[in-house]
Amino acid sequence: MTDSDSAYKKLLNTLKENKVRADLIARLFDPALGMQEDRSIRIFIPDLHMLSETGQARFPAYGFHSDLARKGTMVGFLRALSSFAKQLLDAYYMEVYQIGDFVDLWREDPFSNNPSGILATNSAVWDLLYGNLQASFKDPRVPVYFMRGNHDFSIMDQSEYNNWQRAYFSNDDQVAILHGDVLDWLEKLVPDWLERAVVYLTGTVSGKRNFSDKEVQNENERLHQLNQNSGRYRWAKSYRLGERILTDPRNSTGPAADNVIRVKTPHQKVGEENDSEDDLRTHELIGPAYDLAEELVKTRQKRIKLMVIGHTHHARLVQYTKDQEVFVLMDCGAWTETYWVGPLGQPDRTDHSRQVGVVIGNDLRIYQIALL
Repeated sequence: MTDSDSAYKKLLNTLKENKVRADLIARLFDPALGMQEDRSIRIFIPDLHMLSETGQARFPAYGFHSDLARKGTMVGFLRALSSFAKQLLDAYYMEVYQIGDFVDLWREDPFSNNPSGILATNSAVWDLLYGNLQASFKDPRVPVYFMRGNHDFSIMDQSEYNNWQRAYFSNDDQVAILHGDVLDWLEKLVPDWLERAVVYLTGTVSGKRNFSDKEVQNENERLHQLNQNSGRYRWAKSYRLGERILTDPRNSTGPAADNVIRVKTPHQKVGEENDSEDDLRTHELIGPAYDLAEELVKTRQKRIKLMVIGHTHHARLVQYTKDQEVFVLMDCGAWTETYWVGPLGQPDRTDHSRQVGVVIGNDLRIYQIALL
């Protein structure tokens, strides 16, 4: 059993002890990924799109509240994480990332960037993630990071949230953590916008500012305009998660992959065949993700091996290998909208999305969360 297997086993056992179920959606374990074994456990919580009671009345079928079980499930999951963190001692350290669109300012009020009403309505989640959860750790090894997505991008106008970043880099800069919306714009605007994206993302990382404040401010303004022009609303959708949830994590000491989309080229178009035995399709953002990773090599002198995103609300692991160098796009899904459930090729019902991503060394997993 590998170190990551042991850590995952402890995590899953702690969730179960706290009446939380984690069903495996996708897993990639491969030492060829070459991630540093730094004894870290990274938890990624994707899009919640929380609204106040007023916002929920306007959009009853969208967002975190569209599934009445989500709030209780998230609270149970966060409490279980707190319990797990207390068991880590010196063996591991844990980082928790909320990777954007925590609140949905677009739907809440097009004329205000103040999230106070949303946070008051969802205080059970907010207090745990931002307050009590961090306080319960009582250990600098377990920080909780917040990220601005496109739907809460303008929260930066409120000074108390100006430490919410647009990008984080971890594991000796081998891992890039983004919301993912910037990849949408790269897909549409490459190549002219690629350099701007690098300037913006690199310049807004706390403590690693490689560009002037004026350059970063200019890119903030450009991104804000892109947000305004990209369309504020879209209808809720149902996504397939490789058309099945894996019930067996298949712990292994060798390379193992489940529900992983492998592409021949990162610029493969959606709908084209690839190498997957299940004839799964590619990810619409793998091309711009890989291009951005390559560009970041020039500015950070580090090769990005894993890019973690949310944004699409469609959980997937996508792998591209070139000259024995592995690059993975990990889309952690969402806590909004739904996904298809059923036999391979014949999904027959939908369920509400409640997904998280977990990274321990070279073992990448995405889970669907529920209460027992």
